[in-house]
Amino acid sequence: MKQIVFVSAFTITMALSLSSQASFMTHNYAKALAGISIDNACITETEVRSIKGETACLEYKYTTVNGGEGETYTQQTCVKMGKKVVVNSRSFTTSVCSEYKQIGGTESGYLQCVASKEVAGFLPATIPVVIVSNGGEQSIERASSYTFPACK
Repeated sequence: MKQIVFVSAFTITMALSLSSQASFMTHNYAKALAGISIDNACITETEVRSIKGETACLEYKYTTVNGGEGETYTQQTCVKMGKKVVVNSRSFTTSVCSEYKQIGGTESGYLQCVASKEVAGFLPATIPVVIVSNGGEQSIERASSYTFPACK
């Protein structure tokens, strides 16, 4: 009998208020920042920490669920939310596509990922970000960078 652990993933975006425009910032470091807002993060040589408490799950309930075909998995459900300081390693692993397959013709088709692998990553002190500004019917994307403050 195979057992699989299910954990939810977080999508990290930061909402900003710039005059009458609504803006947000996106980045590719969700694995390292998991549970920490980019504007509430500071770094040490090895860790990324929340400066103030983040809303996070303080207590989980684990339930074994029948997944069919003799497989079970453990489902994680939050039963108590609250504020806590979050500390993560700046080192992380992420899954990247290692092999693609062409689907359809080269003109109208697309590439589909058929194999992936885990690669190591490290959260740098300055990361590339994309700032998306939504003003009325227009959406403007601007490449920028964000430098994390050092933890005190």
